[in-house]
Amino acid sequence: MARRKIVLVIVEGPSDADSLELYFSKFFDSNTVHMKIMYGDITSKRGINQSNIKARLGNEIKVYAENNHFKAADVQQIIHLVDMDGAFVDDSVIIEDETKDKFVYTLESVIVPNRQVAIERNEHKRENLNILSSRTSVMWNNIPYKIYYMSCNLDHVLHDKPNATDEEKKANSLDFTERYYDDINAFIKFISESTFSQCTGYKESWDYIKQDKHSLERNSNLGLCFIGL
Repeated sequence: MARRKIVLVIVEGPSDADSLELYFSKFFDSNTVHMKIMYGDITSKRGINQSNIKARLGNEIKVYAENNHFKAADVQQIIHLVDMDGAFVDDSVIIEDETKDKFVYTLESVIVPNRQVAIERNEHKRENLNILSSRTSVMWNNIPYKIYYMSCNLDHVLHDKPNATDEEKKANSLDFTERYYDDINAFIKFISESTFSQCTGYKESWDYIKQDKHSLERNSNLGLCFIGL
């Protein structure tokens, strides 16, 4: 019997993995799904830029593979999920409020404790996302790689709560796992046919999210992963 191929899913945090691992495993039921948690956003990390983002992400994947005792030939595809965090909005909608201790997202603006830091983060994140979302992106040994987005973040897409606390994220992830536990088709319908679903095509979905305030609004192209586009 042929060895089961690995589908490697890269996510930012534990609540992302908790929310979606069940559905990836059910959909790719003839494969083995591995969830690689980055514990942060590699696209906005200091020291990682458009000249080294592919190499740095590729190295993260290789180290994870070594630690989990598999090699490139075992991997069927790499799926990378990122929050948009309003990265492509115009700087004019970034509003400084020194009383805030973290970014606050609305459909019209990003309210931040330090405006210049936010502007620089967005510029940095945009450059890296432009590299990763290009059709030529390859991270490791020509394994098929695609990056999908949650806008403005995962809790916004799954629960319409863009500013969830850590405690709320934990509760939300449990709720979402239970919501479609016995119905993978209902999950696929939700993620690919909702009003937030940007599933006309991979390039088209990325072109869309980079315009206007779409990266603040409730949008996701993750459904493409499940409908084969």
